[in-house]
Amino acid sequence: MGAIVSRLVSQHKGLAALVATGCAAGDFQDDVLREFCGVFIMVASQFTAGKWIATGTWQATWFYHGCAVIATDWLAGGPHCNPAVSLYLYALGEVNRKQFFSKSAAAFAAITCAFPFFDWVANNLSLPYLEGPVYEEHKRSLRVAIEHEFKATVALCTTIAAFSWELPVKNNYLMKMTFIAMMVRGICETYNAVGPGMNPAVAIAYAAHYRRGRYPSSINQYLAYCGAPAAGALVTAMVYAAITDRKFFGYPARALLGARRKLA
Repeated sequence: MGAIVSRLVSQHKGLAALVATGCAAGDFQDDVLREFCGVFIMVASQFTAGKWIATGTWQATWFYHGCAVIATDWLAGGPHCNPAVSLYLYALGEVNRKQFFSKSAAAFAAITCAFPFFDWVANNLSLPYLEGPVYEEHKRSLRVAIEHEFKATVALCTTIAAFSWELPVKNNYLMKMTFIAMMVRGICETYNAVGPGMNPAVAIAYAAHYRRGRYPSSINQYLAYCGAPAAGALVTAMVYAAITDRKFFGYPARALLGARRKLA
């Protein structure tokens, strides 16, 4: 375990500085600690589906993964676990700039620590290693990678808006989270060309772990795993804000779209 800690510190000094800044920017308990614990729980519960637990049939894997999605949200008190989701909520005014930054930094830090830790657990218990999304550029085109990551993030953000804010099930926590969990699993199975990632923290941190501490050098990796989810989150936020007459980054979305039509 000591070797894991020393390797993390030596390989991710820049990330450590980012997280330290994020901790200073936001509320430590509500923003940083909640996200860090939530992401750790997410990896421990959701990434083990079909690997360590519920390995018999796809039905068992789906059921366990759904339960894990609900458990992650409940145990950690509603973490975002995803910088793309944090960006979506920031665009809609659900969190402020400091919260967005601190939650995103905490998510990256948690994933960076989680995979080496669970590798250590797997080694000691003779279990298979947990896996994250991998974009093998010689197998998938950049267009397909971006398309799937964009659509996955749009579907995820739309799911959050529908079941958390709009549909009647929003008032029943268990029903709301059950539908969200079902949709998350469906998204993972549908848009899986390069993972799916739909989570910049998971994708980039796992890529660095997969390469033994070396972050991807190809710009295509960042376009697929960071650019596409960010674009998906922003487009969904803009459309949702326009439909519901909400603000987009503090500006009325309908007015912004109206001004664009006039300029066109």
